Amino acid sequence: MSMPRSVSELRRGALSSRKLTHILTPPTLPATTRIVLSLISICGVTILTSFLGGGLTIALPSMAKSVNLSQELLSWPLSMFSLVSGALLLVMGSMADAFGRRPVFLVGILVFAGMSIATSAMQTGEGLIGCCAGLGLAAAMLIPSGVGILGSSIPEGPIKNRSFAAIGAAQPIGFILGLILGGLLAERWRVIFWVLAACAAAFGICAFLSLPNEGEELIRSSNQSSDNLTANAAPLAMEGRPSTTSSPQDAKRTASSSRTDLGASTPSSTTRGAPLATETHADMSRSLRLKTFDWVGAFLSTGGLVMLTFALADAETAPHGWKTSYVLALLPTSIALLVAFSFWERFLERKQRTYELGSSSAATLHPTRNATFFKAPPTTPLLPPSIWGAPRFAATLLVIFLAWLSFNVMSYLSTLVLQEVQRVSPTRTSLYFLPMVAMGLALNIFAGYVVGRIKAHYLIIGGATAGAVACVIMSVAVQPTTAYYKAMLWVLILQVGPDVFFPCGSLYASKSVGRQHQALAGSLFNTTIRLATSLGLAISSSISTSVTKAAVAKSGARLVTRGLMMHPSILLAQPFVQRAAAGAASGSEAKPVEALLKGYQAASWFCFAASVMSIVVALARLRSIGIVGGMEGKVEDSTRPNSPARDQQAYELETIVAAGDRKTVTPLGRR
Repeated sequence: MSMPRSVSELRRGALSSRKLTHILTPPTLPATTRIVLSLISICGVTILTSFLGGGLTIALPSMAKSVNLSQELLSWPLSMFSLVSGALLLVMGSMADAFGRRPVFLVGILVFAGMSIATSAMQTGEGLIGCCAGLGLAAAMLIPSGVGILGSSIPEGPIKNRSFAAIGAAQPIGFILGLILGGLLAERWRVIFWVLAACAAAFGICAFLSLPNEGEELIRSSNQSSDNLTANAAPLAMEGRPSTTSSPQDAKRTASSSRTDLGASTPSSTTRGAPLATETHADMSRSLRLKTFDWVGAFLSTGGLVMLTFALADAETAPHGWKTSYVLALLPTSIALLVAFSFWERFLERKQRTYELGSSSAATLHPTRNATFFKAPPTTPLLPPSIWGAPRFAATLLVIFLAWLSFNVMSYLSTLVLQEVQRVSPTRTSLYFLPMVAMGLALNIFAGYVVGRIKAHYLIIGGATAGAVACVIMSVAVQPTTAYYKAMLWVLILQVGPDVFFPCGSLYASKSVGRQHQALAGSLFNTTIRLATSLGLAISSSISTSVTKAAVAKSGARLVTRGLMMHPSILLAQPFVQRAAAGAASGSEAKPVEALLKGYQAASWFCFAASVMSIVVALARLRSIGIVGGMEGKVEDSTRPNSPARDQQAYELETIVAAGDRKTVTPLGRR
């Protein structure tokens, strides 16, 4: 490992960095304008990524014909978009926290616009699949960095509540708009990507003009939680140790010297404990980020998630189903990679804490002096295992996983029932989904206003109960000839119930892990939703095809397919449908609708079980989280032991200060 550069070299590098920063710094805008433009850009790209998923769902058959994509690869464009975005969310969230959320967001918009233009000009099926993978990469960069920006730059209160509610509303709105416009523009699908590129460019301009830099707040809190930390750290500052203050300059210095950057600064020869100039120290910190980023963890987590998701999604269409050789190979390999990732992250976290707190009892006043035990600062874990110790963070993600598994699978089942069972055209199906859009928008607006007034577990239980009722209606009341307004209308309206607690779930997940992990919390939150969708579709497809197969065997019916929308869920079932049709007696009575409906209703019961489990977890683990959207300092008192804010302050002091005797280091609030 090479030795650190000289001070003169560092200052020359800092000067170049300041020149580049001056060029890229947007003009100063009024605070209200910046807030509005920031919300427009973040919610706008959320709509675009969801719009793409809905548009591909409807327009994929026409796109496949245009680029000569084979029937076997028909689901790959949408699958690659979901697979890449879901697998890279965790990595991109950590990169946003390490290298800056604003630059990652801006690069993500550039990638999204460029890939949209490339997709519109694509003439081959392989190129289309590759471009969709690139769009998935852009989505993985945009989602966690956008959530992290809002979580770190807006204090607790009504504005933050409504901001997260707006993100929650943007997802279903984008998806349903994609379904509608995808159906209307299916034959001219290239126009869809021109529109996406133009919108991405507009949102990119808004983002460049408004998004805050690291450590900058869009709104200054009236009750800074850092005041308590400053008071607690005052005696330490008198001894020459670094302290945390609420001034912008000190906040910038503290941000650049926290956790992985502790070893980036070198003690001054004139002042005890004084760092180098802020710009030079920040430049040193930036130079270490590439070296301390967890590239091994990124490889293990991405490889494991990609293999696991692909194996589960492709098992039903594989030549021999779950017994296919590559499925049998991918499943254990993916599990082994994920287990190795877990052990690797634990190892890195232990190593990092040893570096921060000192390697032995000889460690004295300054953490930077403990760097002599290491040749360089250690690698920062991609997913610190201690994050799961944040109050009820894991339980929150489990509730989100179960509720969104039910919600997303029910959305796909609704499409299948309307088109395959009730024989509704794709365009008319898109129109039937309009009440779902209206209800989703209304619930998110409602949630934005009440999240700071109603206890979170009431919203969770209410939303999950509505989703469970939708599953029951689908399972017992829907028949091939049932009128839309008697059954499917209520299924579509009630299944969006989980939208009512999306803001409070996202807020609490962001709040419980602290400011330094805002983008990581956003990536974990969205990774949970992606995994819930992938695993839910894989499991529900297995249930549906198994029940349909049993119904065919019992009745001897011959399944006859017709030209329907080639949704990935339909593709999972079609190979079996075709085999059953070929193997059945040609003279038997045709009953495809009844057999398929039984399979879909069995999958709906699976969604009902997931909704009920989310209610049980909420009652058992989340009753005490209270009102998560209150004003800062009102809900979670930072002076109370074991509160999220208190835990964050204790951890910051613990990692910044190492006493002369290791045995005397006592984190605040943990005596």
